[in-house]
Amino acid sequence: MDILITGGTGFVGRHLIPKLQMDIKIKNIILVVRDREKAQNLFDIDKLTIITLEDDNNILKRYNIEKVIHLAAYLTSKDDRESIEKLIESNLKFGTYLLNFLKDIKIKQFFNFGTFAEYRFGCGLQSAYLYSAIKTAYRAILDYYSELLDFKYYNIIPYTIYGGVDSQKKVIDYIIESFNKETDMTAGEQILDFIHIEDVCDFIINLLYNKNDIPNKTEFFLGTGIGTSIRKLSQILEKKYNKKAKINWGRLNYRPNDIMYAVAPIGNNLKYLGWKAKRKLGD
Repeated sequence: MDILITGGTGFVGRHLIPKLQMDIKIKNIILVVRDREKAQNLFDIDKLTIITLEDDNNILKRYNIEKVIHLAAYLTSKDDRESIEKLIESNLKFGTYLLNFLKDIKIKQFFNFGTFAEYRFGCGLQSAYLYSAIKTAYRAILDYYSELLDFKYYNIIPYTIYGGVDSQKKVIDYIIESFNKETDMTAGEQILDFIHIEDVCDFIINLLYNKNDIPNKTEFFLGTGIGTSIRKLSQILEKKYNKKAKINWGRLNYRPNDIMYAVAPIGNNLKYLGWKAKRKLGD
C-alpha cells in the first residue's frame, strides 16, 4: 500500500510515521510538507518520499496512492489578524491546494482530522473557536472534491491527546510541573477525554487496513469514551508520581467559550472497526 500524509512533522505525525515505516504492508509513504528540511531532519528515509505542493504533481503518478491522512493544521484559540492569516493559510488554503494537487491520481479514501472544538456542546457542529470554525468550513471543500474525484472521506475527531514527546505543553505537563513549583490554573472543572498517542496511532493503522464498507463522510470520535475532570487528573498524577501538586485552583479565568465537557461518543469506532482505546490514565 502507498499512502500520502500531511502534517508529518506535527505531534501525531512524528509518532505515526516511524510505525508505518516498520509496517511491511506499507510500501511507500509520500509526505507532503511545507518545510522539506525539517522533515528530512526528523525521519529516516526508509520508504519515505518528501515533497511540497510546489513540486510537480506528476511525481505522484509513480506511486499507487490509495489513501491520504490529512493531519496538517495550525491550532490556536486566538482570532487576532496574524492568527487569522495563519489559520486560513494552514487549515483552509493548504488543504484546498492539497486536494487540487491530488486531482490527477485516483485515491480511494481521505482521512480528515478535525477537532472536538467543532462540537462545543457535544452534539451537532457548533464551533468554540475560529480555528474549529475553519476546520468545519473545510468540510464543504472536501464535499466538492469527494464528488469530483470520486473518493470517500472520513472525519476523525481527536480528543485530548497525551503521552509521547511534543513541542507544545499540555495540561498534563502543567500539572507535573506543579509538583516542583506553584502553578495558577482555572477551577479545573472541565471534563475531558484523554487518549494516549499510542492509541491514536493504533486507531489510524486500524482504519488504514479496514475492509468494511464505511459510508462516505462517517465521523470517528477518537477518544476513550471516559471523561475525567482536570482536578481528578491532578489526583491521578499525584498518585502515580507520589507527589503533591502545588496548584492554585481558580486563579485563572476560563477562556471565552471554554469547552466544559468533551467526551468522545465512540460508537462508530466499535461499529465499523471493533476498536477501543487500550490505555488508561495513570498506567
